[in-house]
Amino acid sequence: MATEQPSGTPTIFAAVGDVHGRMHAMVRPLTDWERRTKQRLSFVLQVGDFEAVRDAEDLASMPVPEKYRLLGDFPSVTSGNFRVLPVAVRSPPPAAMVSR
Repeated sequence: MATEQPSGTPTIFAAVGDVHGRMHAMVRPLTDWERRTKQRLSFVLQVGDFEAVRDAEDLASMPVPEKYRLLGDFPSVTSGNFRVLPVAVRSPPPAAMVSR
């Protein structure tokens, strides 16, 4: 759903790439940035591998080597239970850049 920016309000967006199903890792730095700067992002541009794998059946149908078949936390989005949680430091978060 698009919303109009009030006149004179800058458009602030983030570009995020290679999420690989790690929704919390994508959302956390964005919400942290909004909290720190007290500014809202106008939109998020997601590029690269998103991997919206909903369940084990989706995972089994991915034409990738077994070692790359990871469920991630995308199922929490489709089930309606998505909350921004702290991200474990096991793998680096996807690249995020905020631009004004």
